[in-house]
Amino acid sequence: MLLGMHRFVCGQVAVATAGAEATGSGGTVSWTLGQVAFEASASAGGSVQRGVQQPYEWLVLSTDETTPPTVSVWPNPTMDQVRLEWTEPLPHDARYTLCNSAGAVVHEGSATGTALLIPLERHAAGRYVVRVLANGRVLHTLTVQRQ
Repeated sequence: MLLGMHRFVCGQVAVATAGAEATGSGGTVSWTLGQVAFEASASAGGSVQRGVQQPYEWLVLSTDETTPPTVSVWPNPTMDQVRLEWTEPLPHDARYTLCNSAGAVVHEGSATGTALLIPLERHAAGRYVVRVLANGRVLHTLTVQRQ
């Protein structure tokens, strides 16, 4: 479950031929070549500059209440199998995929409990990527080296 506020940053709402932003000790300035509209208003409470280069933003902050458990991998590099071990049990629907360097899935299976052995003896020497997935998202992405 995600909780929090949202922030979207949007800028330039008109097509201009060129532009840039510069920052110095006195602040930041944005400029546009061919800017079509600009208006400035000032009062005792502050100033407002309206024009096509003026950005607006919404705040986006979120907290994921569920963090994946920490994982340990050994031996790495390995000759025949690799062991993955978690500090907490994985969700009941957890699965893993083992992908070769070309991205093809060469082995997959369920990943339940707190430990998993992945056999590598039938695979060629090289680098493999293990992805552990649960609840529709990737919990871990690990690189394993087969010698």
